[in-house]
Amino acid sequence: MTAQAARPTVLVPTRYFHPAYKAGGVARSLANLTEALAEHFRFVIYCGHTDIDGTPHHRPGDTASVHGAEIHYTLPGSIQGLRQWRALQRLPHQLLYLNSSFDPWFSLLPAMLRRRGDAPLLIAPRGEFAASALALKAGKKRLALKLMAATGLQRGARWQASTEREAKDIAAVLKSFGFNAPAPDIAMDIPGAPPSAQTVPEQRQNEGRPLRLVLVARIAPIKNLRFALQVLQQAGVTASLDIIGPVEDAAYWADCQRLIEALPTQITVRQLGSLPPQEITAALPGYDLFVLPTRGENFGHAIHEALAAGLPVLISDQTPWRDLQRSLAGWDLPLELESFAQALRQFDAMKPAARQVLRDGARRLAAGAGRETAIQAHIQLFSALMQAPQQT
Repeated sequence: MTAQAARPTVLVPTRYFHPAYKAGGVARSLANLTEALAEHFRFVIYCGHTDIDGTPHHRPGDTASVHGAEIHYTLPGSIQGLRQWRALQRLPHQLLYLNSSFDPWFSLLPAMLRRRGDAPLLIAPRGEFAASALALKAGKKRLALKLMAATGLQRGARWQASTEREAKDIAAVLKSFGFNAPAPDIAMDIPGAPPSAQTVPEQRQNEGRPLRLVLVARIAPIKNLRFALQVLQQAGVTASLDIIGPVEDAAYWADCQRLIEALPTQITVRQLGSLPPQEITAALPGYDLFVLPTRGENFGHAIHEALAAGLPVLISDQTPWRDLQRSLAGWDLPLELESFAQALRQFDAMKPAARQVLRDGARRLAAGAGRETAIQAHIQLFSALMQAPQQT
């Protein structure tokens, strides 16, 4: 038997996967994971055939292979999709890996259809148990958690956190709702491989105004674009802001557009929509500062990508990217308007040499983000669960 054939199989249902890129974090986390661990595990992915905006990229029933992962595309909620999942469920596999707690088709259904003696179950909520995330549609999520705990739907599951902070969030929620579960295991999201010096475009030197700012995120309340616009309104700088990402919440975007119309004339804002990852990577060095006052990030792949491109960041303190000022890579601040406005003024007043110090610090921080440590943590976690006794 070859080493390739001997790889243990991880079965992964998830709503969005390659080539979907507009959905952001979870799809990016899984893409990085499957690529980094392809030599160690065989990944069988069961995912939707569209991106987050409904744009189809495959037909239901199609299959593909990317970075060693075997991908099966489906139409969620369909009889054909259910048959696909039942067929995949019968494949010999050593781990069932869920990347949501609340998704009805790609988390609750696979958990419900498990049988005695099936492979171990690992659940990575991907930030869903953070207070900021639970506050969205809170009533439905509380009801779902109560039902899951009462029915034992996720019996025997292990839970994965990306950080110590997320581990505390998961443990608190499980305890609060009466889940019988061990302490979460911690394995940080795997950062993308840093770009080589040859692939990073030369950074734009902006000795005058306006500042070129960029925000890369879905337009939704949790990403806090409205706060960023209020910062621009208050800071008194001359700047342009490019927003890269899909509109997920139309009502929230309409509110943001009203703010944009009321901004001072020295502020310009463009909404560029979704761009493929390679286009974002190419564009980032042309900006001066990455801005994301998010209400909560489990990892923050867009932040890592900005840092890797040598772009200083101005973000909230609700992400794993902390102590940025000490690292000379930017700012991570409480969500207070004047704190953000002051940091923006400080950056605006910097000479090119001072900004270059931040660019260099950003690259150093991204390069030391712990990619190899995260890879090894996942290998150890998956291997340990595969060797554990099966559920009874």
